[in-house]
Amino acid sequence: MTSLHIPVDAAEEGLIRILERVHAELGLIDHFRKLICSDQQEMRKEIEADLAQLRAARQEQEEIKAELLERFAQRQLNKQEYDAGMNRAKMKRAKITLQESNCRASLVPLDYLLDRAVMALEHLDVTWKTASETDKHALATTLFPDGFSCDKKGHVGTPADAHQFGLLTLLDTPAGELATPTGLEPVLPA
Repeated sequence: MTSLHIPVDAAEEGLIRILERVHAELGLIDHFRKLICSDQQEMRKEIEADLAQLRAARQEQEEIKAELLERFAQRQLNKQEYDAGMNRAKMKRAKITLQESNCRASLVPLDYLLDRAVMALEHLDVTWKTASETDKHALATTLFPDGFSCDKKGHVGTPADAHQFGLLTLLDTPAGELATPTGLEPVLPA
């Protein structure tokens, strides 16, 4: 079996030609938007509920701090008990503040992200050209999970197209360049 050496640039140009022709159907993009919006609305409700719980927990810690201060002022707590209680309340409040910040960060501007995703889907060639090598690998794996084929002229396709590549090459090849099968009867003239 002989190996086939194809310049990387030729293979990449063929891949870009395929990506230039790929466009999502408008109905599919509309469905994509509706699906994402629906999921985002559910997630937003969950995040808002989490934020409400965190606000209540923060308020509870404020009340604990106020109670500790009042009990210390009335000499029901010594300085060591007061400091220990305040430190616990401050640590819990800091943890709550961090959780609130993480929740708010999850409330992403959906319209912007959807527009970017649709643009990437509609212009896969541009997405490919501007991607890092790692991103190209991830994109190729996503778009062509079974890999892709490339002939020596730089024509690129999927493994399902590989059979067609062979046929197209055979059809485009002058008869004098075709190999004569041996061991078949009758033997074809060379």
